[in-house]
Amino acid sequence: MKLTRAIVKSVADALKRAGVEAGQTLIVGVSGGADSMALLYALQATGRDFHVVHVEHGLRGEDSLEDARFVERICNLLGCPYHLVAVDATAEAAQRGKGVQEAARHLRYAAFAEFAARHGAAVLTAHHGDDQLETRLLHIMRGGSLSGLGGMALRSDERGFPLVRPLLETPRAELIAALTEAGHSWREDASNTDPHYLRSRIRHELLPLLRDLQPGFEGPLGRLGERAGEAAKAIEVQFAPLLQHLKATGKIPVEAFKTSPAPRLLADAIVREFQLGAQHVEALLALTSDSNSAPNTTGSAFETAGHRISRTRGHIKIHARARGIRDNRSKPGNNDIATKAATIELKGTHPLLTWTDVKHDCKHDAKHDPGRAIDPDMRTAQLDSDTLKWPLTLRPWKAGDRL
Repeated sequence: MKLTRAIVKSVADALKRAGVEAGQTLIVGVSGGADSMALLYALQATGRDFHVVHVEHGLRGEDSLEDARFVERICNLLGCPYHLVAVDATAEAAQRGKGVQEAARHLRYAAFAEFAARHGAAVLTAHHGDDQLETRLLHIMRGGSLSGLGGMALRSDERGFPLVRPLLETPRAELIAALTEAGHSWREDASNTDPHYLRSRIRHELLPLLRDLQPGFEGPLGRLGERAGEAAKAIEVQFAPLLQHLKATGKIPVEAFKTSPAPRLLADAIVREFQLGAQHVEALLALTSDSNSAPNTTGSAFETAGHRISRTRGHIKIHARARGIRDNRSKPGNNDIATKAATIELKGTHPLLTWTDVKHDCKHDAKHDPGRAIDPDMRTAQLDSDTLKWPLTLRPWKAGDRL
């Protein structure tokens, strides 16, 4: 049986709104789960030609291989081209120093990009309404930006190819109901219910609670997200000349913050442009302040793992920090980290690892509090040395490791 006409029409309308031409080649990412199977059947009902790409991440053993076989069988029944891409997400995570889920996502989209380039295609994924809710809630919980609260777009071209999400306005419950009514089966990924992942807990604990506390909350949150997304675009246009000047010269006048009607949003735009941490918004604003308690004098600065941000003669300057050894007090010849302050050079994409006990760090300038915490960003972590067991061992990621 076919899916409900409403879902098929929703997918067709979404493709039109996304500017996908009638004759354009389509690549559909199909995992075998309910969401992607619903997209697959709905797309077939529209009469569009498409290729199916299934990425097998090598994470769940025989279950993962059975997912691939399941999708291949369905594609053979439907008569649509099927492409299997096998990757090693665990090895990718160890090489890049990232989490397995992030590494899997990177490899998946790299595969999509390759097929999109080969066929001049648009890529379709099965992100649905519940995914959008989870994304917005994650950004709220993490204090994200307006653009983050705006959520995922129907179409984005940031990855170098058209990425379209035709089910973005469809709740997952509707997809499940449509598949069930039509008699279609799907695969279940056990990792989607793993409580170790925050998104999983939002899906299975927070969303049901919110629906119980405020039935229909999805609508108001969606409208709030849409307004936030529009506001973010307007702000991006307003601040574009300042950001272009900053990137070209490495500096921006302090006066730009003082005359801006939204200095915090300007700081947020700068932080996102240079891929700093969200916590650096306040540090950046402190440099622009003229209050007695703020470090507003020439020479005031703060550092992240990749940048130095300083105030000099009426300007805020941002420049990348040179990669080099910052502490030569200990360079172990093996992988045992026996001291509490040392630097070791590594091979690969992250050539330098530095660690230090901040309570006894003699590298700080006299102007800084010697007991200050490290200012973290995406490449910096701060741990309680009293809870660590010395010596530490430097090794690749292993299954079960969590931070």
